[in-house]
Amino acid sequence: MPAKILFYLQFLLRALVFVCVVLLNIARLRRSFFYQNGSFVRWTTIWSSPLGSLLCRIADSYSPGVIVLVSAIVIYGAFRKGYTEESLLVIRGLGIQTSTSSLTYLSKASTRFIPTTQIQDIVIHEAFKGFEVRFYLAIIVEGEPEVVVVFPVRTSAVYTDQS
Repeated sequence: MPAKILFYLQFLLRALVFVCVVLLNIARLRRSFFYQNGSFVRWTTIWSSPLGSLLCRIADSYSPGVIVLVSAIVIYGAFRKGYTEESLLVIRGLGIQTSTSSLTYLSKASTRFIPTTQIQDIVIHEAFKGFEVRFYLAIIVEGEPEVVVVFPVRTSAVYTDQS
């Protein structure tokens, strides 16, 4: 239960940060676009509120380039996941499907299916990272120069077919 509460609090914080960044960018453009009469949103009320006046002061004190750069970095951080999901599905007689989720909430997972007719071998190898030994599962696929690493260890090692 505490993990779910923490997840929803983190989601709420990301949404709040995203809204603040969008409002900051709107505050930067408030004089040219958002002071029109007959608008659906009463922008003068928003800019006169404590949060609105703070956003206006921040938007006016920094150059547009700095605001755009910082906004892009913060929005990327708001949409970035802190984890990667990886899965392996073995279907007897058909093949192996590997899936890896993306690093952001905006893009889809990458999925690859390897038919059993193309699988030469499935091996468990070991890789060295510093003074540490890490084991990884690899599939040797017919006609490919590199092996397919199922759950890749995030190292700088390159896995190649040695046969």
